[in-house]
Amino acid sequence: MEKEKIKQAIETASKKLKEYNDIYSKNETAVINHIVNPILSSLGLNIEDPTEVIPEESTEDGSADYCLMKDKRKMLFIEVKNLSKDIESYEHIKQLAKYSFSEGVNFGLLTNGKNWLLLRSYEENKRLSDRKIWIVDIMEDDIDKILLRLKSISKDSVQNLNSLTKKQDLLSETWQTVISSPESLVNPISKIIKQQISEGDFSDEEIEEFVHMKLIELTSGESREQHFDEDDEDQFQKPRADMHEAGRKAWIKRKDNEIKELKKQLDEKQKTIEELTDTLKRLQAEFENYK
Repeated sequence: MEKEKIKQAIETASKKLKEYNDIYSKNETAVINHIVNPILSSLGLNIEDPTEVIPEESTEDGSADYCLMKDKRKMLFIEVKNLSKDIESYEHIKQLAKYSFSEGVNFGLLTNGKNWLLLRSYEENKRLSDRKIWIVDIMEDDIDKILLRLKSISKDSVQNLNSLTKKQDLLSETWQTVISSPESLVNPISKIIKQQISEGDFSDEEIEEFVHMKLIELTSGESREQHFDEDDEDQFQKPRADMHEAGRKAWIKRKDNEIKELKKQLDEKQKTIEELTDTLKRLQAEFENYK
């Protein structure tokens, strides 16, 4: 399996989806043949070899579009929808989970060609909506992210999905711990920066303060997105009480820039309104003269 081959298949599929959107929005078979098959092939899977891929695999609850095989064992069910379908809808996820669960297969993948979603068919004490492992958009997401996700269902990796997802969970938990307490990164990053600086007389405190501020800037956006409660927008209105002084300054600066940008947009809209008002008055005057 070659990285460039996968990348080329993704780029080609993305161009087709954009150019022939109308076709793929109505025709599921076209999505399978033109988009999904080439990507699966680039992942090292022989779609014509029944020891690797079985199309229209029957289950107790219906037929899945594909079942990926390894050593005569079912590894992954794939269900394909047309481009207009929302693969994150409960209906589609439930359908795939039933296929997988009834056959004792741990994982299922949903795709409409553009979006690819991997989920667990069963996980103790977790609702269906919480079993999503990852979702990737081959038209919008960074190519490295796309490659990382799709390679997990390749011929060489599909049998290791269970261990791969456990590793991903562990990394995600560790990452959340790190970004929730960026102070732990201040010292090691500060040492690296100090080694790189050849000019200027910086104290350790100055460098550490700068690094701390930058870490908060980098992590605050992700933290807000992940912990946003639709019923509580207060976190967007003021800085946290426990925020470090450098973080508070960064927050104030960011908000000041946002206010300036909003004022600029308001001024532009006000100018447009005034121009439209003048035009309307002129047209009304011309209409009165015409009458």
